[in-house]
Amino acid sequence: MDYQAKQRLAELIKGLRGELTQREFAKRLGVTYGAIQSWENAEVTPSSTNLVKIADYTGLSLQELMSRVNGSEIGQGKLEKNPLNVVSQLNQMS
Repeated sequence: MDYQAKQRLAELIKGLRGELTQREFAKRLGVTYGAIQSWENAEVTPSSTNLVKIADYTGLSLQELMSRVNGSEIGQGKLEKNPLNVVSQLNQMS
């Protein structure tokens, strides 16, 4: 994932967190506070497993979540519709 896409994903995660603190959001997702902090600072891209957790928490499909990363390969409609292929494609992009 290129730098700009990482930045957009970081902003998306911040927005999806809403009024929750990073610690509260981490607890709800079952990840560490440091993970949330790293994602929101665009230091690290969430793993495909954690992207699924974020999608599940927000009620979005993985494809809907990633299509919000406007301008990325995923946002340009190049993502498979089969969930197994989506995860495989995300792993290749990381």
